[in-house]
Amino acid sequence: MPFRGADFSFELGTNGAWPMLRTRRFAAALFLPLALLFSQPDSTEVISAGVSVSPDRATTEARTAETGGHKLSFTVTNNGTETDTYELICIGVGRVSCDGVNPTHATLEPGQSTTIAVTYDVKQAGAGLVRLIAFSESSLARDDGTYRIPVK
Repeated sequence: MPFRGADFSFELGTNGAWPMLRTRRFAAALFLPLALLFSQPDSTEVISAGVSVSPDRATTEARTAETGGHKLSFTVTNNGTETDTYELICIGVGRVSCDGVNPTHATLEPGQSTTIAVTYDVKQAGAGLVRLIAFSESSLARDDGTYRIPVK
């Protein structure tokens, strides 16, 4: 009993045997997806983006309340496989406020690191955090580093 479609036709063999192909289009339509599935490209290049900021959760010496001009250093490293530019932002939390980041942007080769200087002020007694965040300008990569600042 023949079955017909727009691009192919086949017949069922007797006693439940496999269908007999009547056209080459059907064979190409059947085997082309399998060939694409199992074919390998000539070369594969994997590009990854990544950044790390350190230190994470470090603690500084206690600072006197209502003082300013304190300095911290962070290290930003490109962990990706391509050169990337990072925007650098400082956030003060709790009893700390950020005054500045130098530099505010860093372009790094793969594996390269740079030191970032952060200036901050402290308010009343307690504790706070200084957080430096590095955002990639070309991908979704981001990381942050933090210092805990005791204030006396």
